[in-house]
Formats: sequence, C-alpha cells, structure tokens
Amino acid sequence: MIGGYLNNPGLKSIDVLAVRSRKDITPYPFDIVIVQECEQVNVLIAVIKSSLDDLLKGCRGELGVTDAMEKLQLSLNTFKVPAAWQKYGYDTLRGLAAWFIDLIARIDH
Repeated sequence: MIGGYLNNPGLKSIDVLAVRSRKDITPYPFDIVIVQECEQVNVLIAVIKSSLDDLLKGCRGELGVTDAMEKLQLSLNTFKVPAAWQKYGYDTLRGLAAWFIDLIARIDH
C-alpha cells in the first residue's frame, strides 16, 4: 500500500519556474497566487514522500518506528488523510483515497 502512494506517477513536483515564465508581462495577483499554490503543493508532495519513505523504512526495520510513523500508519489503515499531510495541504472532509485522487488532479491541472 505504501509503495503504491510513493510510486504513483501523478505525485510529482510542479515546475514552478515554468509556471512563472508562462507570461513575460508583470504578473497579476492571480498569477502570484497560482505560483504560491504550486510552491505549497511541492512542499506537501515532499512531506508525503518523506513520511511514506520513513514509514516504509520503519516497517522494514531500517529505522526505529516513531510516534509520528505510528500515527501515519493508523491514518493510512483507517483511510483518513494524515494530520501531518493536512498541515501542509488543504482542509477536506474526504477520505484518503478521494483526497489523493483530488491532489493528483490538482497537480495535473
């Protein structure tokens, strides 16, 4: 299950430089917000990948399992968005699967 999230081809960082260079004029406020959102999504992606990688290593015995890893595992087992991810993401009432699908759609958009 963990590897499925880690290896998801849709979970990729957004090229913020490409977003910024889409226009050669002075950015409008909406353009600035888009760049900020892209940067925030990149932070979220890094947190997701890092926490899942650590959890995978903890399950393999390569790292000591921490309280944060146990909370992450409990959230994944109960199909809830982990609090550590929500801290860097956006509020939602969706379950983990629907939230993850929405995240991938936001990245692709």
